[in-house]
Amino acid sequence: MTAYDRKAWREASCMLEVETMNKEEAAGKLGISVRSLQRTVKSGKLDVAYQRGESGKMEAVFNADEIARYAVQMREVVKPEREESSLELVVVSRDASRQEFVALVAASVHEAVKADKREVIPIADKLLFTLSEAQSMTGLSRETLRGAIDDKKLKAKIIGRGWRVKRADLEAYVKRL
Repeated sequence: MTAYDRKAWREASCMLEVETMNKEEAAGKLGISVRSLQRTVKSGKLDVAYQRGESGKMEAVFNADEIARYAVQMREVVKPEREESSLELVVVSRDASRQEFVALVAASVHEAVKADKREVIPIADKLLFTLSEAQSMTGLSRETLRGAIDDKKLKAKIIGRGWRVKRADLEAYVKRL
């Protein structure tokens, strides 16, 4: 829908009695949060008109037909199939001992790890450590490491969702202790 079409729709919806709904009703009809609805509007997938409400404030108003069409589009989106897990269900009889159970689970996990195509890099060969890896390498607590990072005694950087520490910086910090 072009900018001209949007403007025409807004003007027409104000002049004609088009069935409309507020943002809470529209979000409920679509089965999404109000925030997700706002993101959808911002991305241009839905149009919104603004009218003065009973309180005198400007309120978002959505065309009910457009919401219904968008709900159908949302249902038609095909989600990608998840890759099947290589873990299999391990069935153990009630008579099995704890050791037998642990052995079966360990064998199942070992097979799953072997089937995983990702290369596992030994911690000794890594150049960057997560805080958990740095903790296991040094024996220091996570809180001690975070405190050193906050106090600028240990250099670290957030990469992705977590902190990463260079091997050389970690070794230098441990030497200073």
